[in-house]
Amino acid sequence: MILGVFINGFKSYAQTAYIHLCINENYKFTTIVGKNGTGKSAILEALNYYFKQGIWNINRESKNREDLFISPVFLMEKKSLEQWLENSDFKSKAEEIKAALERVSNYLWKEANDSFKGATRRANIVEFFSQIEKLKASYSESHYLLVVGRDVDSKSTSKPFSNIAKDLGSVSLDQVNNLIEGYYNYIYIPVEQQANSTLRIENIQMQKIMNQNVILSLLHKSKPLSNKVF
Repeated sequence: MILGVFINGFKSYAQTAYIHLCINENYKFTTIVGKNGTGKSAILEALNYYFKQGIWNINRESKNREDLFISPVFLMEKKSLEQWLENSDFKSKAEEIKAALERVSNYLWKEANDSFKGATRRANIVEFFSQIEKLKASYSESHYLLVVGRDVDSKSTSKPFSNIAKDLGSVSLDQVNNLIEGYYNYIYIPVEQQANSTLRIENIQMQKIMNQNVILSLLHKSKPLSNKVF
């Protein structure tokens, strides 16, 4: 599941923001509500970009390309992922990958909070660790916690956590992103897409849903009273 996402320089987000998307695994449905122009659809489009199904829509105020990134935060059940690894293209590196994810997860659960001090401890970092602290007791042993993303050039990154690449050891960020893409299917259905074409069984989006771990994002707009992103 996606706990949240760090966004910098994409559409409405000129500076790094952390958007909290889920409370815990018991909540399977998230609604984002707000006024026009507050960045609701930008969140889903950012995730769509991460899963290599969209383009980068740069914020006009963003000047430094090196600071532009989209990094989702994943909470992944260890048992489920490890079973998937044994039947995937990553089988030969399964033990190596599990060890790498364990190191990264331990860092994020237990150590990363102490590494952000002074000017580096901004509102997005405070929000992230506030969420993680609430989940630690229930999930730190049974779930991998992972932050991995892509920059404006679609290259893999671990921002805002630069130590993650080091903790991965011989496993690269590209391999982790490829693993995420294989383990999940992200389906984004924008408001412009008609429901009947989306729900047809031969549609590629419906085929992805069959027997897969799916992250489904629906964009629904209700006028004139409100705009909602599901």
